[in-house]
Amino acid sequence: MPLKPHPLLRYALLVDALTSTVFALGLVLLAGLLFPLLGLPEGLLRGIGVGLLPYGLALFWIARHPSPVWVKAVIGLNLFWVADSLVLLGSKLIAPTALGAAFILVQAAAVGGVTLAQIIGLRRSNPLQAR
Repeated sequence: MPLKPHPLLRYALLVDALTSTVFALGLVLLAGLLFPLLGLPEGLLRGIGVGLLPYGLALFWIARHPSPVWVKAVIGLNLFWVADSLVLLGSKLIAPTALGAAFILVQAAAVGGVTLAQIIGLRRSNPLQAR
């Protein structure tokens, strides 16, 4: 079902698209410089960037063509990202520096905030009626 998105939803999707794409490019291009500062494996950083790039680009399309199904998928993936970030931080799989731990917490909080805006924006949006 098509959706007439509330401005908050469109804005939150665009912010998510822009930050995901910039974050992805930064991780791909700067993983070699970031890993000693963050204490996170270079391959992990670069791999996250490579995987996040198509996601960020897809978000631009979803922001222009929102549907409840796609928006709920984005919300679900974002919630998974936040949970996975916190689980990774609490695991013994990585040994981040204090800056690396802060990096993980800040990006998880940012994704959580954008996701909350998407949830609120989706609830305020109106489905378009078929003619």
